[in-house]
Amino acid sequence: MSAPKDVQFTLRVMINKDKTKVLFAEADSDFTDVLLSFLALPLGKIAKIVVEHYGDTTPVVGSLTSLYNGLADLNVVHFHTETGKQMLLNPRSVLDKEYHKLKLNLGNPEPTKYFTCGQLSGKQHNFSMYYDTARCDCGNTISTETKFISSEAAEDGDDRAFCTKGASFIIGDDMRVAPNVAGSVLRILAELGIRDIKGAEMRNVIFGYNDVSLLYSTF
Repeated sequence: MSAPKDVQFTLRVMINKDKTKVLFAEADSDFTDVLLSFLALPLGKIAKIVVEHYGDTTPVVGSLTSLYNGLADLNVVHFHTETGKQMLLNPRSVLDKEYHKLKLNLGNPEPTKYFTCGQLSGKQHNFSMYYDTARCDCGNTISTETKFISSEAAEDGDDRAFCTKGASFIIGDDMRVAPNVAGSVLRILAELGIRDIKGAEMRNVIFGYNDVSLLYSTF
């Protein structure tokens, strides 16, 4: 898999006559998977991506960025454990398997690790995902790395994330997604509320890592 910052998507976009607005875009399943994956991201992850992308010039996304920055500034002494703070600053989506099938994975880029308590008994089933500093009910650190075998392991050969591989979609200027069915573009445009396409033209545009990161701040 390519490095995240090297990943590119080619989209066909329709621009209005005055070249001031994108009416819709035609995208393949790879890009649509990435776009739809936004819905499964924890709010803390979105805030983290926006902050990392913009740095000192981070735009205000409602109260989300303020809440995230305030959390980052809180001293760890105000938390039950250091892990508690780190889990809030670096939350993970539960759809880990699907995220690792994305062409561009900004949600859970690091491999997931699982840890258990070294004193695990029949009455205790505490485990931690990715963090190795959590505390078990018995007081010990949950630091013994273990493997997690999914009941869906037999499907690991499937490289689809969310959408049907090879499918094509139309994405409206309001981010509504619809199937790009041959011969029905006008109907789809009407459903998306796009009626004036006089003088419009189609263009190919390249969408890269920075463009996808920028989308997070618009939601």
